[in-house]
Amino acid sequence: MKSARSELLLVAIACLISVSAAHAQAPEPGEEWQMSMSMQMAGMSMPAHKANQCMPVSQKTIAPEPPDKNCTSTVISQTADTVNMKFSCTGKEAMEGTGSFTRTGKTMKGRMDMKTKDGDPMQINYSGENTGKACDAKAMQRTANAAIAQGAASVDKLCTDSASKGGQASMFFGKDAICKDAKYAPMYCANIKGEKGYSQLRYEEKLARTAGTPNLVPEIETACKTSLSAMNKQLCPTAEQRKSWKFLAQECEAEAKTLAAQQCAGRGYTAMSASPYKDFCSAFGAGAASGEVAAAPDAAAPPPAEVKPEDKVKKGLRSLKGALGL
Repeated sequence: MKSARSELLLVAIACLISVSAAHAQAPEPGEEWQMSMSMQMAGMSMPAHKANQCMPVSQKTIAPEPPDKNCTSTVISQTADTVNMKFSCTGKEAMEGTGSFTRTGKTMKGRMDMKTKDGDPMQINYSGENTGKACDAKAMQRTANAAIAQGAASVDKLCTDSASKGGQASMFFGKDAICKDAKYAPMYCANIKGEKGYSQLRYEEKLARTAGTPNLVPEIETACKTSLSAMNKQLCPTAEQRKSWKFLAQECEAEAKTLAAQQCAGRGYTAMSASPYKDFCSAFGAGAASGEVAAAPDAAAPPPAEVKPEDKVKKGLRSLKGALGL
């Protein structure tokens, strides 16, 4: 019951606002009206809600617009000063009813009689009085348009910046994406190249597996015209030649485990510290290839704090046996 009352209160207020908003784009001078709305339901009365509205001088009758996409209104009859309407709302808070709204000179009165889907009756009473003050009938719409434009600009900047840096894929792909404009996908795809791009796709795949979220990789592969398997075949077999030790340890399990068995297993501190593979062995031994979700690749992230070579080698030695399964 409480939910239905709250929903109807919002509907009624939205109808009041739409009286002026519906005409806000018309190039007409406005006049201020003080509007009041009260509601009765199940023997209870809601406190009256008052609000000043700027209405075009040419508006002679109240004609509320549907408050949202789930509501419709139909004019049943209309005279010079009165309009009778039918309202219908579908969805979770379905309701229907009728309303009559009259303007007489400097005053307005209206009433809506509604019923919820459970059959609960509600009555909403409106009243209004012209304050005699002139106003800008387009001000509300201009303010709304400015807010919409500002919000759109903020979203565009967020999406552009994130796409340019290879941000979270869920911003651009999947049913809950907020950056749906087609222009963002090419920006995002520009980052899905080389080791960084492969790491990004691997991160998204691991995140979906561990967090139970939708796997967006197939959608990314289609949009970016690439694939994890193709990138793996291109990057992992040659990572050792490029001396991309951290990438090899983190992203190429098969190659990393084979190389670790050859170059890292059984080596003591002195031998490992002199080995050209010491950075790889440290990264591998620290569990970089454990399959856990690492932080998302971010080119803008600050470099890690400097670690002394001897500390890194010792840490690698401590965890190497576990990583190799020895």
